[in-house]
Amino acid sequence: MLPLIRRACGRVVNVASIAGRLTICGGGYCMSKYGVESFSDSLRREMKPFGVKVCIVEPGFFSTQVTDAKLITKLSLVSDAIEHALTAVHPKTRYSAGWDAKLFYLPLSYLPTVITDFLICVINPKPARTA
Repeated sequence: MLPLIRRACGRVVNVASIAGRLTICGGGYCMSKYGVESFSDSLRREMKPFGVKVCIVEPGFFSTQVTDAKLITKLSLVSDAIEHALTAVHPKTRYSAGWDAKLFYLPLSYLPTVITDFLICVINPKPARTA
């Protein structure tokens, strides 16, 4: 598909997660989202000479049928970001959807690791299980 996108000067929009910048939970989720972030960055640089724009949408934590009901419920924030990334003349490189992504997790990802680790452990303390 990339040759066709290049020829059309199209656009690529990847949906990652704010968890791609900051590991909040264990397992493979955060690692896979970090992979989407890294791939999008390299693809953006590779496609720039062809006029192809590559955008990343980084949603925060939203309430779905799989997640906790205490999270953000306005999923239109994500679809609005995707729509803007696809249709804007000058799209942003990154879109953060949700107040938690913009006001908490994104700034937290820029702090020194010691501070980030402390804050995450205070917010979500889970002791390790012993056998």
